[in-house]
Amino acid sequence: MRAKGILNIHGIPQERIIKSEMTIKNGIITVRSNFTVLLTDHNIPIPKVVHEKLSSEIKVEVNAELKPAN
Repeated sequence: MRAKGILNIHGIPQERIIKSEMTIKNGIITVRSNFTVLLTDHNIPIPKVVHEKLSSEIKVEVNAELKPAN
């Protein structure tokens, strides 16, 4: 499945469609996803001092459990 929404980092919103996996078991919804975020998409500068040591993209892993409220 794919999830569509607004990813807001450093006040810069970006509409994203992210491939994800969702399972439902015993009333608990589990969502898992992996995606990358480009720093330039959210105006995140890399200081020149560490430019060669940092990647221009960040890998994001999401593992979420949605449970009913008690």
